[in-house]
Amino acid sequence: MFSPTHWVHGENITVKQFCDYLQQHIPEDAIFCVCGDSQVYMHLETDGSVFSVDDCSLSDLDEYEDYEVKELEALQNEC
Repeated sequence: MFSPTHWVHGENITVKQFCDYLQQHIPEDAIFCVCGDSQVYMHLETDGSVFSVDDCSLSDLDEYEDYEVKELEALQNEC
C-alpha cells in the first residue's frame, strides 16, 4: 500500500527540487519506479533545458539512431 502522507504532485519542477524532495523524504534504498515499473530510462534535451524520466526507451527516435542506451550502473562504476 502507498503512504498517503507521501502522495505528492509536481508540475514543471526542477531536477534540484525533485532531488531535494527525494533526499529529504524518501529512504535512499527505496526502489525507484516510473509508472509502476522499476526499469527506467532518462532523456535530456540537447540544450539541457528538460530532463525526462520515462518507462520507455524511446529508441525509435531519430536522435538515438546508431546509439546504444548506457547502463546507469556501469556509468556509476566508472567514477
